[in-house]
Amino acid sequence: MNGLTLEDVVRKFDLRFDRIEQFLPTLATETELQEDLKTVKNELRAELETKAELQEGLPAVKADVQAVKADLQSVKDDWRAELATKVELYEGLQGVTDRLRAEIRSGDEETRRYMKMLFESLCDKFNVFAEGLLGPRSWCGARTPARGLGPY
Repeated sequence: MNGLTLEDVVRKFDLRFDRIEQFLPTLATETELQEDLKTVKNELRAELETKAELQEGLPAVKADVQAVKADLQSVKDDWRAELATKVELYEGLQGVTDRLRAEIRSGDEETRRYMKMLFESLCDKFNVFAEGLLGPRSWCGARTPARGLGPY
C-alpha cells in the first residue's frame, strides 16, 4: 500500500468518519423534506386564484374590453368627421397647382430674358476678342441665331 501501514489507513478512515458524523445531524431527513414540500404547495395553492374565481371575473373583463372598443370607435368616427374628403382635398390642390403653374410661367419668361441678356453679353465679349485677333468684323450678329433662342 505504498508505504502506508494498516494502522495509518485505519486512523485516516477514523478521522474521515468523525467529520461525517459531525455533518450528518445538520442534514434534513426525507420525511422533513416531504413535509416542507407539502407546506410550500399548500401556501401556493392558497395564494393562487382558483379557476372558478377567474371565471367569475371574466364577464367584468369582457365588459371593460367592450367599453374600450366603443370608446375607440367613437374616437375613430370623430376623426373621420374632422378629416377632409377626397373631393375637398382635390379642390384645395387644384388651387395650389394653378398658382404653381402661373409662377412657373412667369419664371420661364424671366429665364428667357436673362438668357437673352447673357447671350448678347457673350456675343459682345466674343466680338471684342475676335477684333483683337482678326480685325474688325461682327461675328455673332452676322449669323442667324440658334434654334429656340428667338431674335436678339
